[in-house]
Amino acid sequence: MARGEPDVLQRGREEVDMLRRRVLNVVGHELRTPVTTLRGLTDALEDAGTDAERAQITDALVRSARRLESLVDDALVAMGVTTALPVGAPRKESVVGAVRSAWADVGGDDGLSLSGALDTTAWVPPATLGPALARVLANHLAYGDGPVEVTVASEDDRVTVHVSSAGTDLSDADLALAAEPFYRGERAVTSTPGLGLGLAVASALIEHAGGSLCLARREGGGVTTIVEVPA
Repeated sequence: MARGEPDVLQRGREEVDMLRRRVLNVVGHELRTPVTTLRGLTDALEDAGTDAERAQITDALVRSARRLESLVDDALVAMGVTTALPVGAPRKESVVGAVRSAWADVGGDDGLSLSGALDTTAWVPPATLGPALARVLANHLAYGDGPVEVTVASEDDRVTVHVSSAGTDLSDADLALAAEPFYRGERAVTSTPGLGLGLAVASALIEHAGGSLCLARREGGGVTTIVEVPA
């Protein structure tokens, strides 16, 4: 055994154990709510006295089940389980169309600025670019200040989408780890509940499309998320 290897192994074990405990704590907490809701709704369905009550409870059951399914799917995608990724051959997709659809999905208002090569298309598998951008935009809405700015650029065989918002500068660790599954920076932990999967899922979807995702500091404060995909 090489000199120093025991220390490396020990650090590795400690990191794995820390990740395991973090995953169990976060996932256990976030999954408890929809599971508890499903159990309560099931009990209520048994006691429902009218068709209208049963219909209302059934709708709530479906919504909770879909929420639980979404959480599990996000966890699988973020952790690299390939069978959970979208399937289908790449095809041309309007980048601006994907941005606008994603903005609507996350409930964005008029505070979106679009600029750049707005007629650009990307060459991506179905259900990758739009869902990834939705998670990126949701992250900026949750943690940024003011309007969200999206700039599209095209060069050779690549398309780059810059999503920016003002706010507090992130630490080097936050910038490097923000797209890691279950990682949540100090501001996220103290301000918004969640699994820490949004950017991890976005990154996995973009990588599945043959692209990349990273974060950088925005000039003047805040963060820019850079998404690059094939053209």
